Amino acid sequence: VETGVTFDDATPTLTHRALAGLVGAGLVKHVISQNVDGLHLKSGLPRSSLSELHGNMFMEKCEKCGREYLRDVVVSTVGLKRTGNRCSGGGARGRCRGKLRDTVLDWEDELPAEDLEKAQYHSRKADLSLCLGSTLQIVPAGTLPLLAKKHLGKLVICNLQPTKYVCQPHKPHTTNQHIAASLNP
Repeated sequence: VETGVTFDDATPTLTHRALAGLVGAGLVKHVISQNVDGLHLKSGLPRSSLSELHGNMFMEKCEKCGREYLRDVVVSTVGLKRTGNRCSGGGARGRCRGKLRDTVLDWEDELPAEDLEKAQYHSRKADLSLCLGSTLQIVPAGTLPLLAKKHLGKLVICNLQPTKYVCQPHKPHTTNQHIAASLNP
């Protein structure tokens, strides 16, 4: 694992690429993320198959028409602030020209309604909720996987630390070897 890598220089991991491949193959329907690093989109995962509950450091969104702009570099603000850029999307009378905001939440901000609604919908419909790298402590995001279980789906948690839903985590070495073997037959 590299340390000291900037968000601009970070690249998707094997896990990000595997999830994008599973979505592409139709085996995974939707990915819900609390990460703001933009790596799911960089991995090729379609935005329509992703709920980014805490935002994306590379995304700007028009406050007028809702159009999203994925940037190659980190947006200069956080906390849903105006970035100084304007929307170039088409509106009813030509160009929208609405003001753009970053999409990264601050602590007091509400989760983005559209992403949260998609996350709740897909969580209820899931026959399997696979939770990767989360203790599921941040609410309401941490309760989403339980919607699958509540609607007769299954819940699998892969995390280094124990969660309140798993008493004894698997040893990371064994789990990682098993996952790697499944992805590279």
